[in-house]
This record gives sequence, structure tokens and C-alpha cells, in this order.
Amino acid sequence: MSSLSQFAQSGRIKSIRRGLISIGTSSSSASITITSVDTSKSVLYNLGQSTAALINNAYYYYGGHAYNADAYLSLTNSSTITASRTLTGVDVVQYISYQIVEYY
Repeated sequence: MSSLSQFAQSGRIKSIRRGLISIGTSSSSASITITSVDTSKSVLYNLGQSTAALINNAYYYYGGHAYNADAYLSLTNSSTITASRTLTGVDVVQYISYQIVEYY
């Protein structure tokens, strides 16, 4: 995966895709299949995240303690995006919104 600055000069976008990945209860990661992209010409963005237990803030509670609901995205290969969360073993679903931009 490349940085946006590499493509800023041409400004020619080939495709933009958006979607949602859900990490199930007690799972540490989830992967989805997308239409193949050129990984050397693509940039993946995390557009935001939430948990099923999220009410009014960026934390959820497990065992009486607040935990930050952080998740990270990676372009695993040309047709797979993987979302991983920092906290595992909790009974909440975490939703991560993504956008992948492929340039010419």
C-alpha cells in the first residue's frame, strides 16, 4: 500500500470503494473480500468505528472497566481487507467503516 502523496500529482482516481467490516463477538479480527486492486497504487482509509455497546463515547465497558474501542485496517493482499482490534475476548461486535482509493 502506498501513501496518498505518491499519487497527488496525477490526481487520477481509478476507483473508490467504501464498506463496513464487523468483528464478531470474542473475535480479534475479521477479513472481507473486495474486487482486486493494485496494492502499489491504493490507499486504505479508516472512516470511523463503533461497537454495539457504544452509547455516547469512544469507550465500551467490559467487566466494569472502560476500554478504548480501537481497530486497525490493513490491505492484506490485492483482494482482502483485514480489520483487527486491540482488545480481544469481549462480547461486543465492532464495526469499522473503510474506504479504499485506487489510482492509475
